[in-house]
Amino acid sequence: MYLSPSDLKTFLARCSSLSCDAVVEILLSKLVSLDAGVVLRALQLLESVIFNREELINIDTLAAMCKVTLVTCYNNCHTRLEESPNIRGSKNQLSNQSQWSSVEVKLAKVVLILQKLSSHKDILPAERLTGFNSCVAPVIPQVN
Repeated sequence: MYLSPSDLKTFLARCSSLSCDAVVEILLSKLVSLDAGVVLRALQLLESVIFNREELINIDTLAAMCKVTLVTCYNNCHTRLEESPNIRGSKNQLSNQSQWSSVEVKLAKVVLILQKLSSHKDILPAERLTGFNSCVAPVIPQVN
């Protein structure tokens, strides 16, 4: 379900030869998928674009492009997580809930990183991200 570091490196190498705006639009279209695995991989790729040393796209441009879709994805994720406990049954349903929990954490991390590094400080209100700030503390460089 997760992409390997070599997968991310290959993606970034190919992305650098394309229009990064178009690549980001494709990734954003995947964030509204009903498949948690697809959403999680799209978030991983989006995070790799954010942290790419070559700055394939300006961080403020990226945050502006992603803002609405990230909020939609966040709301969809919470809907899936709220529906899951009401469904009793197979291991697949438990696995699906676990996958959506992973999406929730990765999504919160991406949103917090974008809010920290860009001028878009209001992608999601702080109360909706309570408890997730510790996810990004070790990965965001301190700006002096």
